[in-house]
Amino acid sequence: MRATGTGTHRGEYMSLPPTGKPITYNEIFIWRLAGGQITEMWGVVDVFAQLKRLGMTPAQRTLPGPLNRTDKGGESSCPKHGR
Repeated sequence: MRATGTGTHRGEYMSLPPTGKPITYNEIFIWRLAGGQITEMWGVVDVFAQLKRLGMTPAQRTLPGPLNRTDKGGESSCPKHGR
């Protein structure tokens, strides 16, 4: 089952004090059935989406190399587009 969780950050979460920000994230649950009953359940929650929305992810890094748009004073060094 795929689900979308929504809420508002009103309490401490992973040592971050409440921000009041709205949160939306995806979840996936897998059930094993036996004898017409759920016997096991596994779940995966998109915690990265939660952390990103709360501003808890590391700052984006600038990667070295030819596709870095800032390695020439703000000009692109993309060989295909020349910008």
